[in-house]
Amino acid sequence: MHNCLKIFTKLCIVIWFTSGSLMVSAEEVLRISVAELPDVDKHPKEELHINLLQALDEQLPDIRFEIIKMPFARSIVELARDHVDAQLPILYDPQDALGATDYMMQMGVKLSDLAYTDENIYRARFVIVSREEIEITPSNYAQHSIETDISHVAFFSNRFVGSHSMKESIAKVQRGELSGYLFEEHKVKQVIRELDFVDHRLNTWAFYDIRFMVRNSPQGAKVKSLLGKGIAQLKQSGEFQAIMHDLISEHGY
Repeated sequence: MHNCLKIFTKLCIVIWFTSGSLMVSAEEVLRISVAELPDVDKHPKEELHINLLQALDEQLPDIRFEIIKMPFARSIVELARDHVDAQLPILYDPQDALGATDYMMQMGVKLSDLAYTDENIYRARFVIVSREEIEITPSNYAQHSIETDISHVAFFSNRFVGSHSMKESIAKVQRGELSGYLFEEHKVKQVIRELDFVDHRLNTWAFYDIRFMVRNSPQGAKVKSLLGKGIAQLKQSGEFQAIMHDLISEHGY
């Protein structure tokens, strides 16, 4: 009788663990951090990122996406510490590995510990806004005083001065106190409109691919594969193009 009770107890434990694992695998949770964009209360690209993740959530029925908004630097650190499974957006430029390495080192993160996904989400044009009479290019920028968002200084290999406020920096450009301000075109244009900065010039600095970033690990490879699968399905259905329509139609990239 005693032996029968022990066997029954072990059987119950096996069933409990088995049913528990089935429940966990039935809906896997992916924690995705979405970086908050500087100086912008509600920017269309933040909404675009959320819309894309919600569409991926619906496209992958066995996966539940937990979306967490946080400042950009913290977003990268949380990914490196394995507190989230992926991060969006991240600038990708295969020609500028040094800038990305410096960027991560500033936050105490090794670039080799992380990995970019293979799929481009969209392209971002980074511009330097200046007064109309000043033309700033990648070949003459060193002759000018230029600021950029402080969290991106290392990405540009410390070539520009960090700023805590895009609006204040662009206002200095408008008053002639600063040669230029460098950041992503959408956000720069929004601040230009708010300041009614009419006599300005937008000088192209570079184009960057926007991707997800994951950890460089077996789990990261799995997340990378899931995101790639979901995006491919969205593209096949046309939903990806619908989400990106306004962005692509406005800029053509």
